[in-house]
Amino acid sequence: MSEEIREKREKLRYAANGGMIRNAAALREVGSMDGIFIQKQFGLCRWLLLGSGILLALLFSFLLFVDNAMSPEDKAGCRIILVLSLVIVALCLISHRFNRGAFLHLGEDGLTARFAWRVRLQCPYSDIAFCSCSGMTLTLRLQNEKRYIIPLLNNAAVICSELRKRIGPFRPEMPDREELARTLALQKRRHRKWTVCAFGALLLAMIGIVVAVLLTGGNTDTHTDQMIVAAALCLFAGLCAAAFFFAGKGGRWLADADETAMLLRERILKTAPLPPGSVRGVYPNGDFTGRTIVYGYPNSDSGYYVRQALDKNLNLTTTYTSKVILDIGSLQDVLAPPGLNDEA
Repeated sequence: MSEEIREKREKLRYAANGGMIRNAAALREVGSMDGIFIQKQFGLCRWLLLGSGILLALLFSFLLFVDNAMSPEDKAGCRIILVLSLVIVALCLISHRFNRGAFLHLGEDGLTARFAWRVRLQCPYSDIAFCSCSGMTLTLRLQNEKRYIIPLLNNAAVICSELRKRIGPFRPEMPDREELARTLALQKRRHRKWTVCAFGALLLAMIGIVVAVLLTGGNTDTHTDQMIVAAALCLFAGLCAAAFFFAGKGGRWLADADETAMLLRERILKTAPLPPGSVRGVYPNGDFTGRTIVYGYPNSDSGYYVRQALDKNLNLTTTYTSKVILDIGSLQDVLAPPGLNDEA
C-alpha cells in the first residue's frame, strides 16, 4: 500500500468529528475489514468433556447390561449416570457445530456474516440502525427491528468502532437528551413490569406444586390424588411457559433500554461543551462512557490530553489531565480507535 493511500485512509478514519466517516463517497475509499472469531480456545475443554462422557457411557453400559450381580437400586443409579453421560456426549457433538465456519466481513457496500448455528446475515450499511459490543459479543439491530447477536468475536470492539463509522452517513438525526431520557425511563419501567410477571409466574408454579403435595400427602393411590397431580403438572407447565414468555418480553425491553442508554451517553458526549483550549480531536470510547480530548499549542507539535467520564447521574467530569507530550501526532495515533476503546 502506497503512502498516499495509507495517509488518505488514516485521514478518513480519524476525522476530527470523532472518527466518523463524513459521506458515502468516503466510505468506498476505506476498504474492508474481517472479524476474528474465537474457536481453538474452547476445543480442549470440549474434547475433554466428550472423552469423559464416552468413557462413562461405556463403563456404566457394561455395568448395566453385562454385570448381573448388581442390585436393582444400583442399576437405577447406573441408568441415571448413563443418561447423563449420553447427554454430555450429545451436547459436545452439538456444540462442535456452534460458530463452525463463522466469519464476518465489512466490505465496501455492506456486511456479510455467518455465525452461531449457521445464521447468515448480508445487508448494506444503510440497513443497520444500531451496533454495540460487550466483551467478545457484537450486537446489531437492523432497520426492520431484527436483532442479531454475534458471539465469540475476538475483535468485537474494533469491528463495532469501524461499523459505527460506516453506518454514520445513514443514521437519522439523534433525538435530544430529554426525549432519550424519557424513552429510557419508559423502557426500564416496562422491563421491570415483565420481569416481575416472569418471577410471579414461577412463584405461582412452585406454590401449585407445594399445594398438590400437601393435598395428596405425596401419594397417588386414589383417582382424586391422580387428578390433583395431573392438574398441578398442567398448571406448572402452563405457568413455566408464561414465565418464559414474560422473560422474553422483558429481555426485549432490556435490549431496547441498553440501546437507548448508549444513545443518550453518545448524545451527551457529543453535545457537552469542551474545556477551553486548542482542541485537536475528540475521541469517545467504545461504549460512550467517556471521551478523550486532545489539545495542542499554536505553531507547535506538542500537546496534551484530557480524559472525561460520565458518572451514574450522567454528569461529565474530568478524571485525568496528562503532562505535555512533545509529539502530538503520535499521541493522536495512540488515542484513535481502536486504541482508545481499549484504553479509555
